[in-house]
Amino acid sequence: MDIFDFIFDGFQAFNFIGFSIGGLVMAGIGALLMGDTIIWLVRSKRVKARVVAVKSTGTRRSDKEWEEEYAGLIAANPEPDMASFKQELKKKPVSFVPSFIVIFLLILVPVVFMSFGVYMVSEYITLKSDGIRVTATIVDVERREDSDGADTYAPVLEFTDRSENVHRYGDRVSTGSSSYQIGAKKTVYYDPKKPSRFIMDSFWRYAGFGLIFFGIGLAVFIFLFGGLFMKLAGVKKKRSEDEAFKKAVQKIKRQNLQNQHYIAVYEFAGPDGQAVQMEGSDANNWLADKLPGSEVTLLVRPDMPDEVRRPGLAMIFFGMVFVGPGLFMIHLAVSQFTFSIGSVAVILAALGFGAWKLKGVILPRSAWKSKEEFKSLKAQKKAEKKKKKSQSGYVLTAAEIAARMQILDRQALFTIPVVLLFAIGITAGGFQLHRDMQVFAERGVKAQGEIVALDSRRDSNGGLMYYARVEFRTEEGSVRFDDKVGSSSPVFRTGEQVKVIYDSGNPSNAIIDRGSLNWLGPAALLTLGLIMAWWSVKMLAGVVYRVWRD
Repeated sequence: MDIFDFIFDGFQAFNFIGFSIGGLVMAGIGALLMGDTIIWLVRSKRVKARVVAVKSTGTRRSDKEWEEEYAGLIAANPEPDMASFKQELKKKPVSFVPSFIVIFLLILVPVVFMSFGVYMVSEYITLKSDGIRVTATIVDVERREDSDGADTYAPVLEFTDRSENVHRYGDRVSTGSSSYQIGAKKTVYYDPKKPSRFIMDSFWRYAGFGLIFFGIGLAVFIFLFGGLFMKLAGVKKKRSEDEAFKKAVQKIKRQNLQNQHYIAVYEFAGPDGQAVQMEGSDANNWLADKLPGSEVTLLVRPDMPDEVRRPGLAMIFFGMVFVGPGLFMIHLAVSQFTFSIGSVAVILAALGFGAWKLKGVILPRSAWKSKEEFKSLKAQKKAEKKKKKSQSGYVLTAAEIAARMQILDRQALFTIPVVLLFAIGITAGGFQLHRDMQVFAERGVKAQGEIVALDSRRDSNGGLMYYARVEFRTEEGSVRFDDKVGSSSPVFRTGEQVKVIYDSGNPSNAIIDRGSLNWLGPAALLTLGLIMAWWSVKMLAGVVYRVWRD
């Protein structure tokens, strides 16, 4: 073994340790979340309960106290007037350059998005109306890289113009999908003066893509500068100083109330039949599921009489979000690890360092508490925590609940559609990835490949990511491709044998076959998107019902 092999084995061992620890931590967090929920579901008894009150965190303040707080904020952070701004600009013009650059970029980015969207839509309309319609054939698939270094694919089309000249061009739009069928026929419209300017007969590929860009740019522009333009145009109603002050106070009050958490107080029949009131453990900033008078089901554990929970599977799904990537990291670490002198030496050194650190943390046997002392200390801390919890916060009145529900529902009407759009996008992306993987697996050909090099690239944060370069042989000859999955440290070594799946029509379109892990990405996106969509629809239905009821 030479020195380079020893060094590489050391890096591989570090990689094994990092992935193993990261995977164990993530899988452990997920397992704890899932296990805690399952234990509660198994050991608890379900009882019918009623919400009798709801507590809010923080302290109750009067309108006068809110006004005093806002006045204090104004005094501590006075708003500069235009005269002082001009004076500062004359004194230190250079110091204002970064601010002007930031403002210019804030204006430029949405304008660029909108301009690109208008260009794409106008190109589609122009070529559809004035272009020459012909039938083209997909003869190849061109692989490109986007701004983040990810692979995108564009079909290369071949068509004959009216002068019998044959043209072959790659489509200007590339996507993450590589499932283009070589030999497939497509209708295209081209500019007779410039045949390279063409589009396929697909509204969503060009005009739809442009509309999305225009919509994103317009939304960002309105979000950043809508209020300013409305003010300049005189759309906003002019208020007196007193009205403006009260409006600002209500705004800061509303923002504070939106950040408070709420705890339901339940009443249910105890084991002896007597009515018991107990605070729930589900403190969050959503109030709709804690309205007094609501009938709910509670989980009550005989071994934990001071705590109740509401049944639900949310933590199990949330735990899966941690367990899945954690198991993937552990599998990746174990599958890529090879025993050698260098790797064993690094692992033993890491274990020794960990043991030395633990030695300074663990108390000697003589300092250990007895079992009775430990139980007494635990019970004391639990009692203090319960007392602190009961003394914190305040019970909301019916008027306060109604006012806060109105604020929260109004906020939800803005938040829920955004989450729902993200959910639809994530679900559509997961479905598309699943479909592409399914088509690729059905049409793909399996082969044996070899790692011939490790390509290092900079990620968006400036760190190095390593991608395996794989070579395999087909009937036409040898083919090389870069793996799409990178890591912060090498997980393969040069000369290692791997399984490969490639497209018979375009062998350069290939992946390392990781078995069932090939489907992990699509499954994670689909699961996350469906959960977000379910949450959005559920929350929106609740808001609509309350508005309709009132």
